[in-house]
Amino acid sequence: MKIVVNTLINNPRYAAILLLVCTLVSLFWANSPWAISYQSLHQLQLGLHFGSWSFAKSLDFWVNDGLMAVFFLLVGLEIKREMLIGHLNSPRKAALPVIAAIGGMAVPALLFILMNLGHPGNLAGWGVPMATDIAFAMCLLGLLDRRIPRGLLVLLTAIAIVDDLGAVSVIAIFYNNGIHFKYLLLALAILVLLYAANRAKFKGLWLYIVLGLALWMALLHSGVHATIAGVLLAFMIPIEAGNRSPLQRLEHFLKLPVMFGIIPLFILLNAGVSISMPMLDAAWHSPITWGIIGGLLLGKVLGIFGLSSIFIKLDWLHLPEKVSLRLLLPMSIIAGIGFTMALFIAELAYPGSQNLVFAKVGILSASLIAAGVGYAMMWIFTRV
Repeated sequence: MKIVVNTLINNPRYAAILLLVCTLVSLFWANSPWAISYQSLHQLQLGLHFGSWSFAKSLDFWVNDGLMAVFFLLVGLEIKREMLIGHLNSPRKAALPVIAAIGGMAVPALLFILMNLGHPGNLAGWGVPMATDIAFAMCLLGLLDRRIPRGLLVLLTAIAIVDDLGAVSVIAIFYNNGIHFKYLLLALAILVLLYAANRAKFKGLWLYIVLGLALWMALLHSGVHATIAGVLLAFMIPIEAGNRSPLQRLEHFLKLPVMFGIIPLFILLNAGVSISMPMLDAAWHSPITWGIIGGLLLGKVLGIFGLSSIFIKLDWLHLPEKVSLRLLLPMSIIAGIGFTMALFIAELAYPGSQNLVFAKVGILSASLIAAGVGYAMMWIFTRV
């Protein structure tokens, strides 16, 4: 059993295949004669009841606001580990991924804004094309196996980690529902308790989980998106060299349920777009669709490859061993696979509106093109 778990965790292609299957199932379901049952699934009420007290919410809420907080917890754990003992633990190691990730976030967002300037109601989606889906990206590179230099995999992972940190920051700052300071102060008090436990080197994960749940509840009522609790909690969990620190134990424990449970369920609920021909025609005429496609495809290349090339040519930054600018180009195209995080931000930007359909069409189209073109170019460029 342990061998099976480690195989699934260490090989991202299995998770990516499952996500692809969930995407196809959701698209088929949403456009099938059983589409009503797909919509009903979103509104399925689940909750807790104790006497006169109850806390019942839709399945949509439990997945997008609840389980995705666990996903963000895993993202936060990975970010902290990389920053303290991983590939981002020194300015020299972090310089290229940070510059590339900043370009890969800023340029797509700018392109989206430029393409939607005449439509103020569309501008909320500027954060959608910033995202990179590391699971799919690593799966594509993994299919090329030993033809890919390890340095390129490390670079893509580091860029995606910085990209995730940027996306989390954008969600926390720009995609909130108005701040309620009473609950925000409560969340701050809980963070102080978590920080005190960290400084006291308390290693019992149970305390961090209990306080993390309280933090999630406080943020849920504060106006800040509740999933941010996952990242904040991750930053408070102790880490040390070796593989048995609380952070590394929790990261290892969460990988399987997140990769093979939470993210597939999120995709199943959120990737399904009910598309009639008039709706599809409207999507292809929408600047939202083209802003996302342009951001994820052109923006990622200009931001990652373009900006990095300038710094490398000036000899201010250096590529990893056996990695050339020739390989950086298809890697930057593959980084245009937005998917999971892009869908999540789209849900926040355009909740329940027609614009959300346009955004999903853009995300799915750009991700498919980025995967196909990026893989083909990488295969050609790595031929012996």
